[in-house]
Amino acid sequence: MSCVVLDSIGPRRDGDVLIGSAMTDKEAFTYAQQNFPDGRFCLVRDWIWVEYDISSVSFTRLRAQGIYPVMLYSSNVVFDGMCRWPEGGFVRTSALTSFREQFIFQTRNTTYILLGDGQQRYVPAEAERTLH
Repeated sequence: MSCVVLDSIGPRRDGDVLIGSAMTDKEAFTYAQQNFPDGRFCLVRDWIWVEYDISSVSFTRLRAQGIYPVMLYSSNVVFDGMCRWPEGGFVRTSALTSFREQFIFQTRNTTYILLGDGQQRYVPAEAERTLH
């Protein structure tokens, strides 16, 4: 496993539960407005952390592009600050650029606030082409 984003949490397995923020939807909305006033945020629940198991060469190539081999899928958009997805809709993100505070998942264009518990999923190396 080449991704080091969650190494501090310890060994993970496919299907492991990951803990997001315990904020209510209203609290998360206020938090996002205060911390991301440009509106480039999306509040999500029922999320899946999709991590690609790739070679160290591929990992190095992705890191040189400023991304990690991780995407997020959510089947419950609570609020999208850029009005791309409807409330209750789903979203699949582009690749991760930063993860912090155990619930802030950032891509090049959007900050996703992970609410409630999510799940870990691993994708085999041969599927890494979907990262581009």
